[in-house]
Order: sequence, then structure tokens, then C-alpha cells
Amino acid sequence: MCDSVEKDVSVSSSPAIKSDTAGHNKRKKGRKTPCDRVDSGSARLHASDSHMRLNFLHQAAVHFSYQSSGIDDGYAKLARRYTKLFRDVLKTERVKVMPDIIQTFCRKCKQMFLAKVMRSELTLVQCKVIQSKCILCGYKRNYEWNMGHLSRNQKYWTNGDGQT
Repeated sequence: MCDSVEKDVSVSSSPAIKSDTAGHNKRKKGRKTPCDRVDSGSARLHASDSHMRLNFLHQAAVHFSYQSSGIDDGYAKLARRYTKLFRDVLKTERVKVMPDIIQTFCRKCKQMFLAKVMRSELTLVQCKVIQSKCILCGYKRNYEWNMGHLSRNQKYWTNGDGQT
């Protein structure tokens, strides 16, 4: 597509313009033209690789969290390490993930809430507000308990625009 556009421009342009633009059409070393950027699918593959890596890190963290027998044993520490890597990859790659996955671990100490051992306390603070408290660090997080309410991110995910 870009080659045909360049041919059409060179045919329809005047001789004075040809000599002026001849210097601008030279490719510099290491730079991509807009045609090269559109044709390369590296951005799409990059997001897919990031999603696969995030999926692996989350599954490994959940697995080690289920293997642990206490709140602060070796498996729990390894699960926290994987969740920390999960958060780091999420920040650097800027990948969108469903909120349900993010809510499976503590924001402060990266403790996994999914386990055989109870790792969080749930209390009803107000009429429709549930508070989750991490047992290890004491970090508290409030969640609204309204069945019909959808946040902006949840609307994004229910429309089918986001893919994990």
C-alpha cells in the first residue's frame, strides 16, 4: 500500500518538488517507515507473551499458596514472590487484567488470599460495604456490595473488549 502511494506522489508531483523531496525520502539507518510499523505484528505478540507470563505467575502463586500450611512458611513466601513478580510485570507491560484476579492478593504484603489456611478476615462494615483485612500485615480494603452496580473496569470486561 505504501509503495503505490509513493509512486502516485512521484508521478503527480512537479519536477521542482521532486528534487526537494528526494533528500527527505532517504531512509535513515535504524528507523522504520510508517509502512514497516503497520506491517510488523510485534506489539500484538508482545501483549500475548505478557498475558501468558502473567497467567503462569498467577497460577504458580495460587498453587504454592494452596501448598502452604501456615501464613508465613516457605510456600507462602514463594507465593508472595510470584505475586510481586506478577505486579511488576503488570506495571511494566501495562496489560489490563480482570479485577477479580487482582483482588486475590493483598496490595501491601502480596499475600495470596486463596489458600487452605485463612489469610483474610471479611467483615460487614456498613449496610453494603464489605471490608477485607489481611491477617499478615493488617491492610484493609473496602468493597462495595451492590449486585447491580458495575464499575468502569467491570463494564469494560463485560462488553467483551478486554481479553486476558
